[in-house]
Amino acid sequence: MLRYTQCADPTESAARRERMRKAEEQGQMEESARRIVRNLFGTAPEVNQMEDLVPSAERIPATLRLGPPTQSPPAAAPPNTENPVKRKPGRPPGKRTVQQSPKLLKGLGRDIMLKSAGWEVGNGESINIWEKPWLNITSPLRPMGPPPEEFQNLTVADLLLPSTREWNRNMIQRILPFEEHRILTIKPSLTGAPDKLSWLNTTSGEYSTKTGIFTAEETLSKAVACAREWATSQISLPRSARTPPSSVTNPMDCALIKTDAAWNERLNIAGLGWTIASQDKSSSFSSPAHHVSSPLVAEGLAVREAVLKCRELGLARIIIESDSAVLIKALQTKASLAGLYGILIDIISVTSSFDFVSFKWISRDNNVVADTLAKQILSFELGLIAPPTFV
Repeated sequence: MLRYTQCADPTESAARRERMRKAEEQGQMEESARRIVRNLFGTAPEVNQMEDLVPSAERIPATLRLGPPTQSPPAAAPPNTENPVKRKPGRPPGKRTVQQSPKLLKGLGRDIMLKSAGWEVGNGESINIWEKPWLNITSPLRPMGPPPEEFQNLTVADLLLPSTREWNRNMIQRILPFEEHRILTIKPSLTGAPDKLSWLNTTSGEYSTKTGIFTAEETLSKAVACAREWATSQISLPRSARTPPSSVTNPMDCALIKTDAAWNERLNIAGLGWTIASQDKSSSFSSPAHHVSSPLVAEGLAVREAVLKCRELGLARIIIESDSAVLIKALQTKASLAGLYGILIDIISVTSSFDFVSFKWISRDNNVVADTLAKQILSFELGLIAPPTFV
C-alpha cells in the first residue's frame, strides 16, 4: 500500500491515497485481499478462513492510517474549439510600462524645441551667425558653412552699423553675399532691445500647447496671410455699418498722429506716410523703405517712424491712429507678431517715455491724407528704380 501511494508526482500520490481510502470504506480492500489469496492458493477459501487471515483486533480507521481526505485538483477546462482566440507571437498580452530616463526626456524635449524655434533680431549680440537660426521666421534657417576661420565667432551685431543699428551692407556682402536680400528684410531694433527666441510658424511667435504641433490648417493660412492682411486692413465698411465718430477724438492737450503705408510686392518697397496735428500746427511726413517683406511690416515701420519723429519734436502726449487693425491690436495689448519683433519693441520702448500714449484703429476713409502721402512717396521711389524709356 505504501509503495502504491508513494510516487514522484505529488498530485498522483494524493489521488492514490484518496482512492485507497474510499475503497477501504466501501469494503473493497477485503474483497481484493480474498482475490489475492484465492489466486495464490488456487482455491476459494471460506469466509471463516479469510477472517482467520485478518487480525481480530479492532480495525484502525482509514482516516488515521491514510490521513484526511484530500481534494482532487480541478479538472482543466476543455479547449474552446469553436472560437479560438488568435494571439500574435511575442510578448504575452498585458499593459507594458516603459520608464524613460528623465535625462532622455529632457533631451528629446530640448531637441524638439530647437527644431521649431528661431531667433528674432534685436541688437544681435546673442546670435552667432553660424550656429543659431535667425534668417527666417518660418523655418530654422542659418547661413551655410563651414565659416571662414576669421569669422567663426561673429554675431549678428557685427553686421550692424554701431551708430544707427542699421545693416552694414559692405560687411554683409563680404561675409554672407548670398544671404544679403534675406538679411536686409529683417528689421532689427533701433533702440538696442535684446534678441528674442520665437516659436516658428506662428502668428505671434509665442509657444503654447496649441502651437506645439504645426497643423496643416495653419500652414495653409500662413501661405495666404501676406495677401489677406493687406486686404483686411484696407477694407472700407459700408456706410450703414460705419462707426460714428466720437465726440472727443482729439483731446486738447494731445497731438494726433495718423499713419499709413503703401507696399509694392514685386520689389518689396514701401512708402510710409504720417501726419502730426497739434494745437498750433499740422505737419506731414513721408519716407521710402526698402526690403520690406509684407504690408504689415510696412505699417509697423510707418508707426515707428512717426513715434521717433514725435520724440524728436519733444511731444509728450500723443494719440496714434492707423487703419491696420492687426497692428493696432498688437500695440494695445503689447502682443508679439512674428517678423515684427524689432519694430514693435522699438515702438513700445519709445512711447514708454511719453506722458500719455494711445493707439486707435480708424477706417481707411478717415486716413486719406496719410494714405496719399504713402502712395506718393512709393510712386516716386518706383520711378527712380524703373529703367528710363527712350522715345
